[in-house]
Amino acid sequence: MAITKENKTIQVDVYGEYKIIQHAYDVIIKEDNDVISTTRYRTSFHPTDDISNQPDEVKEVANAVWTDEIKKKWSDMMKAQEEENKRLREL
Repeated sequence: MAITKENKTIQVDVYGEYKIIQHAYDVIIKEDNDVISTTRYRTSFHPTDDISNQPDEVKEVANAVWTDEIKKKWSDMMKAQEEENKRLREL
């Protein structure tokens, strides 16, 4: 009786101005090659996230859409948000 676990990419999408990547994948549990469980997950990645441990499909999309310009826009927006939050806390 062998139990195995497999991650299978279902979909990789890109959204919005900052090219946020959404990865949908199934975790498939098999016993003696018969599927006994499938669970769908979704996760999102932003232009400054470390994706080195992600599937090749995610890396390929990120390399295509996360240009230096997009990464800078994302970093600038995040910095501006942090500064605004800090200003609001000081009120």
